[in-house]
Amino acid sequence: MNIDHLRALLSLQRQEPVVLCHLDDPALAGFVGAMSTRPVLLSWETVVKQKRKHPDIGFGEYRIVPDAVRLGLVAQDRPNHLTFCYNAPSDRRYQLVIKATFAAELFVMSFHRTRPRQTKAILARATLLRKHA
Repeated sequence: MNIDHLRALLSLQRQEPVVLCHLDDPALAGFVGAMSTRPVLLSWETVVKQKRKHPDIGFGEYRIVPDAVRLGLVAQDRPNHLTFCYNAPSDRRYQLVIKATFAAELFVMSFHRTRPRQTKAILARATLLRKHA
């Protein structure tokens, strides 16, 4: 993750997507149609949406996305989507949704704080792919 690029994107001074991390688990990549490990991208459009819907999520939170992808619980409730639930060391819980495009690019669709009951609701309607590491 290039910190300067992330800061520029979050301040809307950059419009090109930023690589937040890589989905290094080939099994998870396969669930969304990616044949190999792929970068997880954050787009300008998602940042604009996030600022409107989740203004409390900022630079510090986006820096934990790699840990959420590497260590978080993973579920799938829609084709081409992976939902990660992550309990951060700060005792805050986050939900990250990644979508694979037709070209097998992985983009962040949503990232926000969540509560344990919301994780239970996700698991009630989704297929569990991985427990917390």
